[in-house]
Amino acid sequence: MKGTFELPEVSNDIDDEGDEWEVKPSVKEDPQNLRPRYEATIIKKQAPAALRKVIKEQFVNELKQK
Repeated sequence: MKGTFELPEVSNDIDDEGDEWEVKPSVKEDPQNLRPRYEATIIKKQAPAALRKVIKEQFVNELKQK
């Protein structure tokens, strides 16, 4: 399965706002038809939560240091 996650614009103040910003997943290739099996848990919940965490911990901290 291949796809993308669309994220809003990220800046160093995203951490200060405390908002949960939206991550929009889209599946581009799914030759084994796995999307229905994984969409509710991994694609829409676990992966976006992991992306938010990494962005807040690494990217936003890097922006704040500059």
